Amino acid sequence: MYSSKEKLAKIIELDPEEFDKWCRIATYKVNRRYPAIKVIDMVSVPNVLICADIMRGGGLYGRVVNLGGSIGTFLGVDLLTYGYKIVKADTVSALLEALELNIENIWGIIIYAHGNPVGYIATPSTNIYTTQKELIYKLHKNGYKIAYAYLMQCFSGYEGNVEIKNMNVDTFNDFIDNYFDKRIMKNYISKFENGRSSVTFTIDWHMEWSIISNRVWDYQDMNVLTIDMKFFLPETHTIDCAD
Repeated sequence: MYSSKEKLAKIIELDPEEFDKWCRIATYKVNRRYPAIKVIDMVSVPNVLICADIMRGGGLYGRVVNLGGSIGTFLGVDLLTYGYKIVKADTVSALLEALELNIENIWGIIIYAHGNPVGYIATPSTNIYTTQKELIYKLHKNGYKIAYAYLMQCFSGYEGNVEIKNMNVDTFNDFIDNYFDKRIMKNYISKFENGRSSVTFTIDWHMEWSIISNRVWDYQDMNVLTIDMKFFLPETHTIDCAD
């Protein structure tokens, strides 16, 4: 038998163990005979679904690829989602603002964007970007695990080895701090030679997203027409900053 808390959690797909974090009492019933006794009449639960389609701009190829975000938003959100407050974002700035404005009331998040193994999330042909580290950090502030994170950007759930080489020594620490929480970087090895730096480590983005979301849909490798190309995943992803 389910308790009333478990029944409600099952309906809205949130964690029953976190009931007191996401359920808020909206109104009470007052017993006319015993006015001092209050009975819960109505509760408020998270209902904001943030949908970020930031696959905009770029050249001809980019525009063709970007149709995936538009089609996915129309089919997956506009047609098949109801009962939630849909907050749409079409730029990185709008996505970050949506997270800030709806914190403590976020039910789920959908992201259509371009990404890479280190957690870069961007709009094509611009220098405006965010990182998986930043989004996960903001969702930690939500106070409870959201129902689901639907992450359509490439490498959103990458688990494996990363090598970043030929970085400028002066910007090395800023780069690492910007993209990663060093606590989640395993097998970390750094080298400095001839004024350049290189680092290798193991990362698990799927696990990091799973900490803040009950269900996670992500991609280990490239997302090609919703097919995860993880079958061709190299042993180590290398990013050469000298290129």
